[in-house]
Amino acid sequence: MLRVARVFAAVLAGLLALGVVVVAWPQAFGGRASWTVVSGTSMEPRLHTGDLVLAWDTGAWDVGDTVVYGTVSNDGRMSANTIHRIVGGDPSSGWELRGDNKTEADPGTIADSRVVGEEVLAIPRAGMLLMGVRQPLVLAALLAGALALIIAGATYLLLSIPDDTDDPDDDPNAELPAEEAPTPA
Repeated sequence: MLRVARVFAAVLAGLLALGVVVVAWPQAFGGRASWTVVSGTSMEPRLHTGDLVLAWDTGAWDVGDTVVYGTVSNDGRMSANTIHRIVGGDPSSGWELRGDNKTEADPGTIADSRVVGEEVLAIPRAGMLLMGVRQPLVLAALLAGALALIIAGATYLLLSIPDDTDDPDDDPNAELPAEEAPTPA
């Protein structure tokens, strides 16, 4: 029974991990999530520099939504992401955006195709940690540690499951011990 519980727990943990991966999988790899580190003061007091924002591509935005959108560099390519609130517009004519602590909207409108996603989660100061992780040596150490934990956990699970094949009571072909004859006195 203990073995069944361990297998059930392992399957449940795997499904939970799969769910987290599906929800948080970045758009760059075919997912619907976009992770953005807040930089600047335009969204204060709700969002601060170093906060990590998860935006989800719902495909439909409304006035009042806080969205992440891609900015265009001088050569016409998408560059950094910006997070602001939609204060006007529509998908066909473009969105009017503004930072929460600004009195005027951003200049111009943003095409609907440039909106990456709507904010669904903000984790205070987590972006600062993420920026540290982006350093190659730190990233390599974290990946090596994660791999070591996965291998250790799998090894522990495999070695802790009792091997039922060594139990002679379970083997129908095992020889039964001969009854000992009484010894003469």
